Amino acid sequence: MSLELSKIENLRLYTAGQVALGTLIAGPFMGCWFISRNYLVMGDERRSWQYLILGCLILVLMTFAILFLPGEIFDQIPSSLIPVISASVMYGHTKHCQKIQPGCQKQTYLRCLIYSVVTLLIFLMAVMVLDFSNVLFQF
Repeated sequence: MSLELSKIENLRLYTAGQVALGTLIAGPFMGCWFISRNYLVMGDERRSWQYLILGCLILVLMTFAILFLPGEIFDQIPSSLIPVISASVMYGHTKHCQKIQPGCQKQTYLRCLIYSVVTLLIFLMAVMVLDFSNVLFQF
């Protein structure tokens, strides 16, 4: 078996449902990361980088919004609304733009779940550190 054939047989893409699940658990960054990995597997490195950059921009914007906007704004929005809208948008986008290619298999939900939970924990730790440093240096 050639190296090329064995590489094609091991390719796994994240499905639209997995992208939505990752977005629901860990936010839009995770969904963008899954889409980025799909484009990388399909050989489109340019789009892969675009989705990574988009995910990082969304992450930075959301972090600043959480840390610096008044709490009264967030009190008026149901807590599940933003994740559900984000997951729905990512699901629709993935369903519309990416198809499982012949020779590619679907990624496992367990891997999707593990990556999403670990990413969520990293984000929570980072927000806690930023929030704690904000309290320390406040005069």
